[in-house]
Amino acid sequence: MGINAGGQVVGWAEDLIQGAPVRRPFVFDDANGLRVIPLPQATEGWAVGTDTFGFGAAGTMRRADGLLQAWMVDFFPSLATAVPLDTPADWESVALVMIQENGLSGRRVGGFVRDPSGREFAAIWDDAFLSILPTPGTGNARLTGLESSSWGMVCGTFLDAAGDEQGFILDPSDPVNSLFVLPSLGGAWTSPAGISFGVVYGASENSQGQSRAFQYTIDRGLMEDLNDRAPMSTGVALTGG
Repeated sequence: MGINAGGQVVGWAEDLIQGAPVRRPFVFDDANGLRVIPLPQATEGWAVGTDTFGFGAAGTMRRADGLLQAWMVDFFPSLATAVPLDTPADWESVALVMIQENGLSGRRVGGFVRDPSGREFAAIWDDAFLSILPTPGTGNARLTGLESSSWGMVCGTFLDAAGDEQGFILDPSDPVNSLFVLPSLGGAWTSPAGISFGVVYGASENSQGQSRAFQYTIDRGLMEDLNDRAPMSTGVALTGG
């Protein structure tokens, strides 16, 4: 589910615990092979992202009480036990993306927290400390992309009053004033999957009701269907992801 510049891979692999299949988070590299990431007070979990140069990773585990809990783990100088991320009591937390550009910069994890009623709120953890981001709509929101520190923007999704998924971008240092709702490609919904160097990527519905891959360039305010760049003779549609 994640790979860094050094070829270190993180994700999950199925294991059998007393005959029952469970997900176990792992880190793999050529030097050490596949290693299971130790989880505190949990058996099942998965890793979703790792930093640029292999200092650590982030993921989600299922606690003994059945609730989901986001975590981070150190790989350097040796593989440690995952550390739970700040989560309100009786809430769940889920990590979806992580960024750390080098060993000196702070770690950022993005995802969402879920209250006891089931409502989800976009969340960001800076060095394990939680901030819940204000977003419009019904309160069901997720953070899906983290920009490098030189840009600082994040992207995510929320559900509007009609129940359609919409995309947003904002600066976590000023989330209220910087919030911008992304346009669609002419349809009802937009779902960003990532952000890099001021460009947002994901999927959006077009005016024909089709799911299409998009690119939104922030400083130009330009929303583009990536299929316009693909060879038209292939018969393959880029739908995002």
